[in-house]
Amino acid sequence: MGQRRRKYARRVRLHFVCPPPLSPAGSSGYIFKGSAAPVNTPLESQRSWERQAEMNILDRLEKAGLLAMPGPVDDVLNTVVNNLIASGTLGIEARCRVLLTTPLETFSVGQTIVISRGLLDVLPDEASLATALAAELAHIALGQRNDTHFAFFDRTMLPDEELLNRLQLARPPEQIAAASEKTFAMLAQSPYQGQDGQRQPLPQGVSQPRPGVPQSDPCQPR
Repeated sequence: MGQRRRKYARRVRLHFVCPPPLSPAGSSGYIFKGSAAPVNTPLESQRSWERQAEMNILDRLEKAGLLAMPGPVDDVLNTVVNNLIASGTLGIEARCRVLLTTPLETFSVGQTIVISRGLLDVLPDEASLATALAAELAHIALGQRNDTHFAFFDRTMLPDEELLNRLQLARPPEQIAAASEKTFAMLAQSPYQGQDGQRQPLPQGVSQPRPGVPQSDPCQPR
Protein backbone atom coordinates (compact mmCIF):
# COMPACT_ATOMS: atom_id res chain seq x y z
CA MET A 1 0.00 0.00 0.00
CA GLY A 2 2.79 2.42 0.91
CA GLN A 3 4.73 1.53 -2.25
CA ARG A 4 1.64 2.25 -4.40
CA ARG A 5 1.24 5.69 -2.80
CA ARG A 6 4.90 6.55 -3.50
CA LYS A 7 4.53 5.63 -7.20
CA TYR A 8 1.40 7.80 -7.44
CA ALA A 9 3.20 10.72 -5.80
CA ARG A 10 6.06 10.43 -8.32
CA ARG A 11 3.56 10.49 -11.22
CA VAL A 12 1.95 13.65 -9.78
CA ARG A 13 5.33 15.37 -9.48
CA LEU A 14 6.28 14.40 -13.04
CA HIS A 15 3.08 15.90 -14.43
CA PHE A 16 3.40 19.15 -12.51
CA VAL A 17 4.16 22.03 -14.87
CA CYS A 18 6.22 24.91 -13.53
CA PRO A 19 5.21 28.42 -14.61
CA PRO A 20 7.48 29.99 -17.26
CA PRO A 21 10.12 32.47 -16.10
CA LEU A 22 9.29 36.12 -15.90
CA SER A 23 10.78 38.81 -18.11
CA PRO A 24 10.63 42.58 -17.58
CA ALA A 25 7.99 44.49 -19.50
CA GLY A 26 9.05 48.06 -18.83
CA SER A 27 6.95 50.24 -16.58
CA SER A 28 3.92 48.03 -17.01
CA GLY A 29 5.31 45.33 -14.70
CA TYR A 30 6.28 41.79 -15.68
CA ILE A 31 4.96 39.44 -18.34
CA PHE A 32 5.51 35.75 -18.97
CA LYS A 33 8.04 34.86 -21.65
CA GLY A 34 6.33 33.57 -24.73
CA SER A 35 3.20 35.63 -24.21
CA ALA A 36 2.07 38.25 -26.74
CA ALA A 37 4.11 41.47 -26.92
CA PRO A 38 2.54 44.51 -25.25
CA VAL A 39 0.35 46.51 -27.60
CA ASN A 40 1.14 50.23 -28.01
CA THR A 41 -1.35 52.62 -26.51
CA PRO A 42 -3.21 54.96 -28.90
CA LEU A 43 -0.98 57.83 -27.76
CA GLU A 44 2.20 55.83 -28.43
CA SER A 45 0.92 54.84 -31.86
CA GLN A 46 0.07 58.46 -32.69
CA ARG A 47 3.56 59.62 -31.68
CA SER A 48 5.12 56.88 -33.76
CA TRP A 49 3.18 58.05 -36.83
CA GLU A 50 4.22 61.66 -36.13
CA ARG A 51 7.91 60.73 -35.86
CA GLN A 52 7.74 58.77 -39.10
CA ALA A 53 6.04 61.65 -40.91
CA GLU A 54 8.71 64.05 -39.61
CA MET A 55 11.55 61.80 -40.79
CA ASN A 56 9.97 61.34 -44.23
CA ILE A 57 9.48 65.08 -44.78
CA LEU A 58 12.99 66.03 -43.65
CA ASP A 59 14.56 63.24 -45.68
CA ARG A 60 12.69 64.37 -48.80
CA LEU A 61 13.78 67.99 -48.27
CA GLU A 62 17.39 66.83 -47.92
CA LYS A 63 17.23 64.80 -51.12
CA ALA A 64 15.85 67.84 -52.95
CA GLY A 65 18.84 69.90 -51.77
CA LEU A 66 16.60 72.23 -49.80
CA LEU A 67 17.98 71.44 -46.32
CA ALA A 68 21.54 72.27 -45.33
CA MET A 69 23.63 69.59 -43.72
CA PRO A 70 23.90 70.00 -39.92
CA GLY A 71 26.75 72.31 -38.96
CA PRO A 72 27.88 75.14 -36.65
CA VAL A 73 24.88 77.34 -37.50
CA ASP A 74 22.53 74.57 -36.37
CA ASP A 75 24.41 74.47 -33.05
CA VAL A 76 23.75 78.20 -32.54
CA LEU A 77 20.07 77.77 -33.39
CA ASN A 78 19.72 74.79 -31.06
CA THR A 79 21.35 76.75 -28.23
CA VAL A 80 18.77 79.52 -28.61
CA VAL A 81 15.91 76.99 -28.68
CA ASN A 82 17.25 75.17 -25.62
CA ASN A 83 17.43 78.49 -23.76
CA LEU A 84 13.78 79.12 -24.58
CA ILE A 85 12.79 75.61 -23.49
CA ALA A 86 14.69 75.85 -20.20
CA SER A 87 13.48 79.33 -19.26
CA GLY A 88 9.90 78.45 -20.10
CA THR A 89 10.10 75.01 -18.38
CA LEU A 90 8.42 73.53 -21.45
CA GLY A 91 9.61 69.96 -20.91
CA ILE A 92 9.90 69.24 -24.64
CA GLU A 93 12.65 68.52 -27.14
CA ALA A 94 13.22 70.45 -30.36
CA ARG A 95 15.98 70.90 -32.92
CA CYS A 96 16.64 73.26 -35.82
CA ARG A 97 17.56 72.89 -39.48
CA VAL A 98 18.39 75.49 -42.14
CA LEU A 99 16.35 75.73 -45.34
CA LEU A 100 18.43 76.81 -48.34
CA THR A 101 15.93 79.28 -49.77
CA THR A 102 15.84 83.07 -49.92
CA PRO A 103 12.22 83.81 -48.88
CA LEU A 104 11.84 84.83 -45.23
CA GLU A 105 10.09 81.85 -43.68
CA THR A 106 9.99 79.41 -40.81
CA PHE A 107 7.94 76.28 -40.21
CA SER A 108 8.04 73.26 -37.95
CA VAL A 109 7.93 69.57 -38.83
CA GLY A 110 7.24 67.41 -35.81
CA GLN A 111 9.90 68.48 -33.31
CA THR A 112 12.12 70.15 -35.91
CA ILE A 113 12.10 73.91 -36.54
CA VAL A 114 13.11 74.88 -40.07
CA ILE A 115 14.32 78.43 -40.75
CA SER A 116 15.30 79.77 -44.16
CA ARG A 117 18.72 81.08 -45.01
CA GLY A 118 17.09 84.22 -46.33
CA LEU A 119 15.62 84.97 -42.91
CA LEU A 120 18.89 84.21 -41.13
CA ASP A 121 20.68 86.70 -43.39
CA VAL A 122 18.44 89.61 -42.33
CA LEU A 123 18.06 88.92 -38.61
CA PRO A 124 20.24 91.53 -36.83
CA ASP A 125 20.90 89.81 -33.51
CA GLU A 126 20.31 86.80 -31.27
CA ALA A 127 17.22 88.30 -29.65
CA SER A 128 15.57 88.65 -33.06
CA LEU A 129 16.53 85.08 -33.85
CA ALA A 130 14.96 83.94 -30.58
CA THR A 131 11.71 85.68 -31.52
CA ALA A 132 11.61 83.94 -34.91
CA LEU A 133 12.34 80.51 -33.42
CA ALA A 134 9.94 80.98 -30.50
CA ALA A 135 7.02 81.33 -32.91
CA GLU A 136 7.61 77.79 -34.20
CA LEU A 137 8.62 76.40 -30.82
CA ALA A 138 5.21 77.51 -29.55
CA HIS A 139 3.50 75.18 -32.05
CA ILE A 140 5.60 72.27 -30.77
CA ALA A 141 4.94 73.17 -27.12
CA LEU A 142 1.19 73.26 -27.79
CA GLY A 143 1.28 69.84 -29.44
CA GLN A 144 0.21 71.18 -32.85
CA ARG A 145 1.54 68.46 -35.15
CA ASN A 146 1.64 68.04 -38.91
CA ASP A 147 -0.57 65.71 -40.91
CA THR A 148 0.51 62.13 -40.21
CA HIS A 149 -0.37 60.91 -43.72
CA PHE A 150 3.23 61.83 -44.59
CA ALA A 151 4.21 58.78 -42.55
CA PHE A 152 3.51 56.90 -45.80
CA PHE A 153 6.67 57.24 -47.87
CA ASP A 154 4.85 57.59 -51.19
CA ARG A 155 3.14 60.80 -49.98
CA THR A 156 6.49 62.64 -50.22
CA MET A 157 7.26 61.42 -53.75
CA LEU A 158 6.72 64.87 -55.25
CA PRO A 159 8.61 66.90 -57.88
CA ASP A 160 11.32 69.07 -56.33
CA GLU A 161 9.83 72.28 -57.71
CA GLU A 162 6.47 71.54 -56.07
CA LEU A 163 7.78 70.08 -52.84
CA LEU A 164 7.38 72.96 -50.37
CA ASN A 165 3.94 73.91 -51.70
CA ARG A 166 2.60 70.37 -51.74
CA LEU A 167 3.84 69.43 -48.26
CA GLN A 168 1.07 71.64 -46.82
CA LEU A 169 3.09 72.94 -43.87
CA ALA A 170 0.91 76.03 -43.33
CA ARG A 171 -1.02 76.33 -40.05
CA PRO A 172 -4.74 77.08 -39.64
CA PRO A 173 -5.61 80.50 -38.16
CA GLU A 174 -6.68 79.12 -34.78
CA GLN A 175 -3.31 77.40 -34.31
CA ILE A 176 -1.46 80.56 -35.28
CA ALA A 177 -3.45 82.62 -32.75
CA ALA A 178 -2.78 80.15 -29.93
CA ALA A 179 0.90 79.95 -30.83
CA SER A 180 1.19 83.76 -30.85
CA GLU A 181 0.00 83.95 -27.24
CA LYS A 182 2.40 81.17 -26.27
CA THR A 183 5.27 82.97 -28.05
CA PHE A 184 4.78 86.17 -26.05
CA ALA A 185 4.64 84.18 -22.80
CA MET A 186 7.85 82.28 -23.62
CA LEU A 187 9.77 85.40 -24.61
CA ALA A 188 8.67 87.19 -21.43
CA GLN A 189 10.33 84.42 -19.38
CA SER A 190 13.39 84.06 -21.60
CA PRO A 191 16.89 85.53 -21.25
CA TYR A 192 16.21 87.46 -24.46
CA GLN A 193 13.56 89.66 -22.85
CA GLY A 194 14.59 93.33 -23.09
CA GLN A 195 17.61 92.69 -25.31
CA ASP A 196 16.31 94.56 -28.35
CA GLY A 197 18.95 97.27 -27.99
CA GLN A 198 21.82 94.89 -27.26
CA ARG A 199 23.14 93.79 -30.61
CA GLN A 200 24.84 90.38 -30.65
CA PRO A 201 25.64 89.60 -34.32
CA LEU A 202 24.81 86.13 -35.58
CA PRO A 203 27.51 83.84 -36.99
CA GLN A 204 27.90 84.30 -40.73
CA GLY A 205 27.52 81.53 -43.30
CA VAL A 206 25.60 78.30 -43.33
CA SER A 207 26.54 74.67 -43.90
CA GLN A 208 26.34 73.43 -47.49
CA PRO A 209 23.87 70.82 -48.84
CA ARG A 210 24.87 67.19 -49.06
CA PRO A 211 27.37 66.58 -51.89
CA GLY A 212 25.85 65.02 -54.97
CA VAL A 213 22.30 66.16 -54.20
CA PRO A 214 20.67 68.09 -57.09
CA GLN A 215 20.01 71.73 -56.25
CA SER A 216 16.63 73.43 -56.47
CA ASP A 217 16.43 77.06 -57.50
CA PRO A 218 15.97 78.97 -54.18
CA CYS A 219 14.67 82.01 -56.07
CA GLN A 220 11.84 80.16 -57.77
CA PRO A 221 8.46 81.60 -56.69
CA ARG A 222 6.37 79.33 -54.50
